[in-house]
Amino acid sequence: MKIVFSESFYESLDKVLHPSMLEKVKDFFREIKWFIQRGKRGYADCDVWDFDSYLSRVIANGVRELKDGTGYPADLSVRKWNTTLEKIAVGFEAQVKLSDFPTREDEKKLLVKAKIGMELFQKYFKSLWD
Repeated sequence: MKIVFSESFYESLDKVLHPSMLEKVKDFFREIKWFIQRGKRGYADCDVWDFDSYLSRVIANGVRELKDGTGYPADLSVRKWNTTLEKIAVGFEAQVKLSDFPTREDEKKLLVKAKIGMELFQKYFKSLWD
C-alpha cells in the first residue's frame, strides 16, 4: 500500500497554516512514511540518500550490542572480542565523521580508524552473532 498525498491536500493546508507550520506538517507525514518503510524493508528512502553513513551507524550500533554477549570466536577471549568489537564500531563511526568534512589532521586519524574497523569487520564478519 502506497501512501500518497495529493497537491490539493497540501494546497488546502497552505491556506490554513503559516508556511513554517505547513513545512512541519509535511515533515511529519514524511517521517511517518519513512518509519513505515524502515519497518517493512529495513531502510527508508531518505536513508539511501547517504547510504554509507546510514549503514555505518547501523553497524556501529549493532556491533556494540554484541559486546558482552554469549558468542565470540574460539581464537579470542571475551575481553579481546569486546575490544575488537569496539574497534569495529569506532571505525564505522569514523567513516560517518569523514562525511562531515573534517580538518586534514582529523581526516588522517579518522581514515586510520576507519581502515582498522573495516579490516576487523571483514576478518570477523562470520563471527558477528550472539
